[in-house]
Amino acid sequence: MCLGVAATFTAGDGDIVYVYLKEIYGLIHVDVTRFMGLSIAASLGISMALGYVADKASDKVALGMVSMMTILSTFFLSIKSIILTYLSLAILGIFMRSMMPIARRISITCYGSKRYRIS
Repeated sequence: MCLGVAATFTAGDGDIVYVYLKEIYGLIHVDVTRFMGLSIAASLGISMALGYVADKASDKVALGMVSMMTILSTFFLSIKSIILTYLSLAILGIFMRSMMPIARRISITCYGSKRYRIS
């Protein structure tokens, strides 16, 4: 499960986003770096909020929220507009980073061996 999350995470982060924004929209390195930094900073706060939702409601609710936002971002990415591209890449980056702790928690509590089980 974590391998799948990590593979999906690489699609919304790093070099792919840099090349996409630079080649398609002609943005300079500074703008792309600023965008990536802001999305990383926002992902920290949203990750804490999703952790709170996972603690109070359930892991499935938090994972469902992440999945719905990821689907929404891929829909926005298919529309050629610089504003929607920024929005979709930000959503994708934020929620992919926020999904990693939840996916690790689910894989350890549901699929881990008894000596690694956290409850």
